[in-house]
Amino acid sequence: MSATQLHTPESMSANQGKRRRVLMVHSDLVGGGIQKVLIELAAGLPTDRYAKAICYFTTIHPRPPEALLEELKQAGVRLYEVPVFHPFFSMYAWRLKSVIRDFRPDIVHLHAASIGVVGAVVCRRGKIPIVIYTDHILHHENAAWIRALRKVTDRYIDWEVCVSQQARRSLLRAIPARSSCVSVIYNGIQLPEPLSDPERVELRRKLGFSQDSLVVGCVGRLVKIKGYDYLIRAFPLIVEEHPEAVLVLAGSGEYEASLRGLAANCGILDRVKFLGHREDVSRLLGAYDIYVQPSLTEALSISLVEAAGAQKAIVATDVGGNPEVIEHGISGRLVPCRDVEALAKAVCELASDEDQRSEYGLVARERALATFTAEQMVRQYDELYQRLT
Repeated sequence: MSATQLHTPESMSANQGKRRRVLMVHSDLVGGGIQKVLIELAAGLPTDRYAKAICYFTTIHPRPPEALLEELKQAGVRLYEVPVFHPFFSMYAWRLKSVIRDFRPDIVHLHAASIGVVGAVVCRRGKIPIVIYTDHILHHENAAWIRALRKVTDRYIDWEVCVSQQARRSLLRAIPARSSCVSVIYNGIQLPEPLSDPERVELRRKLGFSQDSLVVGCVGRLVKIKGYDYLIRAFPLIVEEHPEAVLVLAGSGEYEASLRGLAANCGILDRVKFLGHREDVSRLLGAYDIYVQPSLTEALSISLVEAAGAQKAIVATDVGGNPEVIEHGISGRLVPCRDVEALAKAVCELASDEDQRSEYGLVARERALATFTAEQMVRQYDELYQRLT
């Protein structure tokens, strides 16, 4: 099947009774938005229509928690935990080839750039009927060598999914030939009910915050592209107007030491709480008064969707897919990227207006429930799988 061909309604009807074998592939299952999306998709696809499997790699990546693995098994997902002792493409390719030989998939669904490049070649050689690739970042933000390889290997992919309209535009600027076989499916997650007032009070107490504190926070990997250094530089300006403000950074990463040093240099280290990696993000967000997403780039931020679902007042940078989650002046505030003063001003204005914070939170949650739920994402992938096979 070529990249532009789709099955006719007649052939789709003939295939309706077939239980399709879907193999999803990513580098790991620990932390991060891609992993959350992959897990939601694998668990959510109906077992009466799909035999489901996930291939992920360990040794150079952390092993997932046992509770997560058991949850996936209970959802009917077969797990291929593959050790890789060196991050060479050839090692990933060799291991993936063995998994494909064992599972015999009808569909291989690749996630993220390096796996997409490797997987496209392996699937081509393995004559996999359908290969789908989900691009979780903006194409132009990939390393130059990845972009070059993508131009070569994309011909082996039957359909490409972008997680935002901005991601689609970025891809088609570089590879316009993909326009006939690319679609947008927004990432989706489970969006629990926001915390009740008593639950929020108790959580803030456990975290060491007084009820009078202004808790400004974010969630994500502590890496440079998340822009946390700009938020830390903005925080002294926020404290000048709101002495009760504290900053919470939930996440782990190689940039933590640098951020701690910057906070000390800015004289606010005693106001910054580094929480490390958290498995209870949806609950943790209930303790925040204002959620800030200072990213330098985003295709579609799962953390931003989680904050919207938690009914938070949000300040985010006007980059990538952020405006597709938050509409400026309606469900939150968007500020220019790398603009410390604009970031501080937006936070201060919301800190001074509790009614506006409440209104933004309500509208943001409505948008999240309408567009970014796991159920909607799974339904759209299900329709895509059915259409292509």
